[in-house]
Amino acid sequence: MLVLVLMGLSMYLATVLPVFSPRLQEYFKITNRQLGTLFGCLSVGSLVALPFVTPAVAWLGTRRVVQIAATAMGAGFVLCSLSRRLVFFEASLVVSGAFGAALGIAVMSLLVGLYPAWKRRMLAIAGVSYHLSSIIFPLLAQYLLSVASEGQGTAFAVVLHLPFAIIGVMLVGGGLLVGAVHCNDAPSQIGEHGPAQLHNLLSRSTLLIVFLAGLHAGSDGALYGWMPKYMTASFEHLPLSPGVVLALCAIGYVIARSLLAALPEGAGQRAFLTLAGPLGGLLILGTIWRGNAIQVGLLYPLAGFMWCLEYPSLLSEIESRSEAHFSTVLIGASIVGSLLTFVQLNIVGWVADRTGSLRWAMTPAALGFVAFGLVAAISGLGKRAVEPPEPPLRLN
Repeated sequence: MLVLVLMGLSMYLATVLPVFSPRLQEYFKITNRQLGTLFGCLSVGSLVALPFVTPAVAWLGTRRVVQIAATAMGAGFVLCSLSRRLVFFEASLVVSGAFGAALGIAVMSLLVGLYPAWKRRMLAIAGVSYHLSSIIFPLLAQYLLSVASEGQGTAFAVVLHLPFAIIGVMLVGGGLLVGAVHCNDAPSQIGEHGPAQLHNLLSRSTLLIVFLAGLHAGSDGALYGWMPKYMTASFEHLPLSPGVVLALCAIGYVIARSLLAALPEGAGQRAFLTLAGPLGGLLILGTIWRGNAIQVGLLYPLAGFMWCLEYPSLLSEIESRSEAHFSTVLIGASIVGSLLTFVQLNIVGWVADRTGSLRWAMTPAALGFVAFGLVAAISGLGKRAVEPPEPPLRLN
């Protein structure tokens, strides 16, 4: 239970910064491109940390990595609470993102290692913790914004920085408690095949899966990060506030993935990989260009309900095609996802500054889901039965 709470608390950053985005621009006096870079600092942290998670777990054990990651992420949150200048705030976000990525992987490894007979159930429970936070924290952020009086920078400074200090202390305390609990460390599921090796990723099927995972993560992250700014910049009156819309999106994820988990293994696999993304991407694209405020508030969660089905289906392709190196491929996909998320967040800001239109800026992210489905359809992904993994490609 403690590690699930820590995992939930770690989601605060990723879920509240988009809601704060219009006020963050005023507070730090930054352009759209600089705002995209600020959002992307979490992804930069993930890029730094993810290659080292596997060897760290293999060397220190999952419980020790959970303890270190939670404590260090809490310290990063405290630094965020103290950072009034943009460069220091962004550096604190990088620290928090790095150890947050390590914490998420180590927690899942710990749960699976402690309860190997309940692997899918433990991963589902970890997912529920993640999504509950994604529901609660945007609503909290929206409430905090309503508390801060418009035009008073000091009030927003308190709303922005004080929660970081509170949650940071909770993470540090939780990390220390994890270290104080006397129990046998779980055998590492991530490190059971040794450190991640590049050649494990160099087959056509795994490279395709890694690329599509990154494409999905980049498009999803860009739309999630910029949707609140798009809503506040496009409409004078919002029947549904950005925080409520992001919470509805998280609820849609919970419902969709619960329904997916209830289906027989492999049922609808081809459709989820080839149709879910394009349908959701085209829906949000039409909504961005033609929808009014209430339509954006309702159809964005509906679009997310659709495209969220493609990612778990893609992960199941990893298991069927390269089961022996599942964790290696998963971490590789996470690295590519973090990279493309950073790139797409910055592209949206750069295009918005150049064109003055967030509609044009967010269009490539929406089309990313269409591209996912097209690539999956052309490549035949999800159509074949379980096959042995292909031999690695030679580098020479």
